[in-house]
Amino acid sequence: MTEVRCRERPTYATSLLLPFAELLEGYDEIPELLEQMLENAGDRVLVEVAHSALEMAVDFTRDPDLGLRAARRLVLGDVGAVDYVVRSAPTVREALEDAARYIRLINEVLEVRLEIDGSTAFVHLENSVVLPRAAADFEVGGFFCNHIAEWISGAPSEATVWFTHRAPDDLTEYLRTFPSVTLRFSAPAFGFSFPRAVLDRPVPGADANLRAVIVPYAEETLGKLAVVQSVTADVRAIIVETLELGGPDIASVAQQLGMSVRTLARRLEGEGTTFRDLADDARRKLALDYVGSRDLDLSAIAYRLGFSHTAAFHRAFRRWTGRTPLAYRRSAGR
Repeated sequence: MTEVRCRERPTYATSLLLPFAELLEGYDEIPELLEQMLENAGDRVLVEVAHSALEMAVDFTRDPDLGLRAARRLVLGDVGAVDYVVRSAPTVREALEDAARYIRLINEVLEVRLEIDGSTAFVHLENSVVLPRAAADFEVGGFFCNHIAEWISGAPSEATVWFTHRAPDDLTEYLRTFPSVTLRFSAPAFGFSFPRAVLDRPVPGADANLRAVIVPYAEETLGKLAVVQSVTADVRAIIVETLELGGPDIASVAQQLGMSVRTLARRLEGEGTTFRDLADDARRKLALDYVGSRDLDLSAIAYRLGFSHTAAFHRAFRRWTGRTPLAYRRSAGR
């Protein structure tokens, strides 16, 4: 019987940090702590350590678009077997199924999910932790540059790239990274949408012989990867269930999960997030869904999200999106 190894703290493959390290090579010197993080990471790096390194790199370079620049440096194979498995799939649909299965090889907090709505396909990039902008831009940009861009070739104007963060004042690096596609900011999720027919397209350069070799290797590697015992999903679920009651506090959530407040806080920190970030992110996602796609009165939405009064909801919504709920609803065509 195979022993299943478990650990509490999720990781990234260290290869994901290499494009950032290459960008920093142009500087005469970088902060010693950041240099140590990059040199001592090993094959895998804790998510919270990677995020600290990225935030430190952004502060040091004063470049908020660092994640996009790093994404454009990626070439096929930089993130290992996942790239080759996805590229060797016969069709785009099968490539996305492979991405969903093997993404843990490089990213233990990301879930790739395909959703079909009529004639449109949505590829959701769902993270169990709240990402700093540099990490989010890199994740979305890397997936686009290595795979999506080829899949939608010939009709990029029919595709949309989704970001949950607000649009920055300067979109130059976004337009370079995602040419000809529509960009949607302050969206409910990260990901991509494109015509459903794209799913049946053959993957350019698919290689059956490569696939016969690389898929068994990916399976074997996946089997050796330790399972992450995450509490983030449980906390998210409890928060969503209790928002209409004003939202839970960390003490009540810890009690439901059978642990102390201190232990819960430590577990969440080990998974690269905090209770406050999860609560705010849950409210934001539901707010964008309710305001953008449902015929609900704004005061009713404020109540459902656990706000004590509508004015507080309006302030939070403007902080999340840079717009009022009414302006966002109008832009969504409601």
